[in-house]
Amino acid sequence: MKHNPGSLEKEYCIGCGLCQSCFGEEKASVKLNDKGFYAPEFALTGEEYAALQSFCPVDVEPGCYSKQVWGERRSVCLGHAADETVRNTASSGGVLTAVCTYLLEQGLADGIIQLGDSEVALQKTTRISRSKEEILACAGSRYIAALPLEQVVQMLEANPADRFVIVGRPCDIRGMRAYLKLHEQRAQQVVCLLSFFCAGTPSVNASRRMIEKMGAADANITHVSYRGNGWPGYSTVKDDRGNAYTMNYEDSWGAILGRDIYRGCRFCYDGIGEEADIACGDAWYLDEQGKVTFDERPGRNVIFARTELGERLLRQAEAAGCIVCEAFDEPELDKMQPYQYVRKAQLRYKLLAMRTARRQIPAVDPGKLAWHKSRISPKDRARMYLGTLRRIWKKKI
Repeated sequence: MKHNPGSLEKEYCIGCGLCQSCFGEEKASVKLNDKGFYAPEFALTGEEYAALQSFCPVDVEPGCYSKQVWGERRSVCLGHAADETVRNTASSGGVLTAVCTYLLEQGLADGIIQLGDSEVALQKTTRISRSKEEILACAGSRYIAALPLEQVVQMLEANPADRFVIVGRPCDIRGMRAYLKLHEQRAQQVVCLLSFFCAGTPSVNASRRMIEKMGAADANITHVSYRGNGWPGYSTVKDDRGNAYTMNYEDSWGAILGRDIYRGCRFCYDGIGEEADIACGDAWYLDEQGKVTFDERPGRNVIFARTELGERLLRQAEAAGCIVCEAFDEPELDKMQPYQYVRKAQLRYKLLAMRTARRQIPAVDPGKLAWHKSRISPKDRARMYLGTLRRIWKKKI
């Protein structure tokens, strides 16, 4: 479906900031709006807009998107960081943190480009970590709108002799993979791309509602964290009077944060880092009925080595004793990550409803999505289709 230049990218923007990094704020300015999301304003020429379409995550379909619900991979296993401090500090098993540390300490990378905290509690910033301590400071989930790639091109250009690992959401990595294919010089600076499972990025306003629910709305907030220090860990807010407020994962993500995510996240077909070299997710434990339980336990990851490079680096880190890996029965993952298991099948019917309403949709191959329809019942397919139409009619989409 044809659309006005920039309208599709605005509607389904997921706030990565790569366009601003590539074109500059004069051409692509990504700012926080009243809804608590980052949204772009474009002043691009026709040639620049064509360039945008070549790497914007909204426009780029993953080349490795496959019939396999968990994507292409060289291997998959369970694991966690061998360092218990890393394992406990990270959101789940700490494998990505451990791999980053290994690559840095072995001289295989000079820096890690990743999202971290800033001096303002509800603002996150992209930084270059050059030590284990700096990497560990960036460990843990950040369930809040930010711009993970807003300075990535400038970081690469300012350090032409350095080699970097880039860590990001699946959509960030999809954009970076496409960008690096078009810029060979910059691609030579990137050691590997790492990602984590994602169910959507919440607004800044969602964090404000969480803080209010905790009873800290009137306080001067100095720190906000969402996961870590246990598994799944607690959302924690601190104020300048030394008070700490906490909320468990089910109440923070399940009841507040996960209900207010980017529109583009609601139509995402890759929450599992299919374009990354290594991607990790939570390997949730199951109760006697085979349902996910969020009881506090030692963290563990499900680890996908998706490329030959990712497989090699993962095995090197394991051999060096940085991570602990174990084989597992892969069909269990369907229960460990039920949302990721059905999201591609659900998306087919969401997009069908959007097409019925003559709405523009992000880049995707509907034919490929048809492969996954058997994972939801005919009743659920109809419910997803009609429910999406209803939300369109009520102008909620």
